[in-house]
Amino acid sequence: MMNERYTWVFDPPKKKVPDNTKRSVKERCDRFLDSTLRQKFINEQDATIRNMKVVALYTKWRGNFFYFKAKFESNHPDAISPFIEEGFARLEYVDEERFNLSYFRHTGKWWEVHGGLTLDECLDIISGHQLFQP
Repeated sequence: MMNERYTWVFDPPKKKVPDNTKRSVKERCDRFLDSTLRQKFINEQDATIRNMKVVALYTKWRGNFFYFKAKFESNHPDAISPFIEEGFARLEYVDEERFNLSYFRHTGKWWEVHGGLTLDECLDIISGHQLFQP
């Protein structure tokens, strides 16, 4: 057997998101969904893409992570379920007004591509980059 080596690494606990920050981030992101993404992906969408159609966009906090999620309706006759829910962008709370931005890969894993951004910077990237859209 090989001799395994272990290294000690300092891993501080993650900061808990304050309730007022959760409320303000959710309000701002819901306004962003209403003003930008809903009109782009729900009203003017071709349902032939992957036999799926976006029927709802919403946001959700879970721990230190804030998710942008989409609900898809399948028009395929062999679909197991008529609806599928999937995340398309994720903000991780790092510190006061700082977030890490990730997108959901085809492998089923979240991939962080930007770190230490403000909420406004995150929303600009989500609205302008195809990786962060449903």
